[in-house]
Amino acid sequence: MKLNPQPNLSAKNYPMWAEILEEFGIFTDTIPNSFLETRLRMRMRVHGFDDFHHYYNYLKSLHKNSMEWRVLIDSLTVNETRFFRDPDSLSLIEKFLLSNQYSLSKTQHSIHAWSVACATGEEAYSLAIIIDKNTRANKNIFFGITATDISHSALTTGKQGIYHKSRLTNIPSYLRTKYFIPLDDDFYQTKLMVRNRVCFSRLNVLQAKNAPLGKMNIIVCQNFLIYFNLDKHSLILDTLVTHLAPGGLLILSISDVFNWAHPALEKINHENTLAYRRKADS
Repeated sequence: MKLNPQPNLSAKNYPMWAEILEEFGIFTDTIPNSFLETRLRMRMRVHGFDDFHHYYNYLKSLHKNSMEWRVLIDSLTVNETRFFRDPDSLSLIEKFLLSNQYSLSKTQHSIHAWSVACATGEEAYSLAIIIDKNTRANKNIFFGITATDISHSALTTGKQGIYHKSRLTNIPSYLRTKYFIPLDDDFYQTKLMVRNRVCFSRLNVLQAKNAPLGKMNIIVCQNFLIYFNLDKHSLILDTLVTHLAPGGLLILSISDVFNWAHPALEKINHENTLAYRRKADS
């Protein structure tokens, strides 16, 4: 198909960009046109393109794991997060751990948690800290965190576990001392005992239904669905349920979810939190 010159990102040609970016889990309907155009132009300038069709054809010629695709996807991904961002959700997780008596169990147990769209890792490490804090005294408990995102650069930051002190402001000082090493006056690194508990992996949630994740005892998916159209919400949420173990805890954002229910779940009442428990017999 011959493409006419496209110096601007017009509404007429917007659908072809929507289609190609959707393959990476990015939905342009939730991105302002000006933002998308600005990010595309930034990459076009790097390669000397002044026409969107030329850049489009260039992307189509590349392998999906090429460096150019990685850089473009990273530039379109918002990675705004911090430690202990949602204290109400963390308090529910503590309640969940205590109600299941993980800290007192005399038999061996494994706790598996999933941080969906983990960005640069603060949420995943917050999960690790809370679980370790509540089970550390029990040598019969093993836990691990699976942290997934579509951004390569965000995952790299997460694996390194190095953060500016401003990201740690919500963490109580005693936990900061216990789980972080100060590198200098401005930066901290999560201790190895925490980093070893978190496995960072690239995953598009829309393709996660058959991913080898196993069954999770805790799944946290917050401030994520806002980037998708409503017609994708049920698909994503139903996928999360397939990976939730019986009795497992699913935590969502109150502002993200509307008119959704699942027969395998029962809603949990907890202040300022939208959460569900998978029924034991489901």
